[in-house]
Amino acid sequence: SLSASATARSAEFSPPDLAGTSWAFSALSIAHPPLLQAISAAAISKIPAVDLHTLVAVVDAFPEDGPAPSGRRQLENALRRRLAALARALPPALASPVAGAYPRLLAGMGAASLGAVGGGTLLRWSGAGPVEECFAARARVVLASGDRAPAGEEALCFVEWRLGQPVGEPASEGALLQRSGFSEVEGEEAPTPLRAVRLTPASPFVDRRLCAEFRALGSVTKQLAALPVLACDAAGSVDVFVSRPPCLSCTGAFVQFRRLFPGVALRVGFLRR
Repeated sequence: SLSASATARSAEFSPPDLAGTSWAFSALSIAHPPLLQAISAAAISKIPAVDLHTLVAVVDAFPEDGPAPSGRRQLENALRRRLAALARALPPALASPVAGAYPRLLAGMGAASLGAVGGGTLLRWSGAGPVEECFAARARVVLASGDRAPAGEEALCFVEWRLGQPVGEPASEGALLQRSGFSEVEGEEAPTPLRAVRLTPASPFVDRRLCAEFRALGSVTKQLAALPVLACDAAGSVDVFVSRPPCLSCTGAFVQFRRLFPGVALRVGFLRR
């Protein structure tokens, strides 16, 4: 079988092989504990040379429930060390007067996404909380009703917001289902202070401004800009749910949002696929 063949050759895998095999079996939802054990062992033996992209793929291949292969904690710790270095570098890069500092930081990571585990970890460290289950359940229904493309071809983002001043009733409440790609309505996207990054060389031709979650955050920042308060004094909450783990550029956009609007509670969830 394909699983048995991959297991037999796993010790010979290079980091790209490990990333590709992990991604394929995770995407196909193939449960094969011996293969995961073999991938884990092969990745551990190569940790000094394993790039972020490979670590993300291998860690995301581990099941959320059930027995974990030996070495899982070691690989997750290796991923957390890479994430910690990124978390330390983000604030000075975002504050740098050098225009290219922040894009170079993200592009230099060599990964298009931090995956479900890595993305969730960095977002929590940055102050974005998890969504409540009642919102997540509602969002899944909305995403399912709005999905009109073959699986994996279009990302969707559902967002709800309640925004205003620290005291009093919310001045702006709403909800939005946003799709990735170009707008179906004539006109430009809402201007936003958030910065998207073209993640070369991981995905050099993808315009991250068209990501569903980036466009949704842009719509929310437009609502915030209309409030009669400074950005640092805005209050309220924003709940976001995405049909897949966010790309690295959009993870960075969530971090930017938290820095720009510290009084607004940001909660982010996504499907693990």
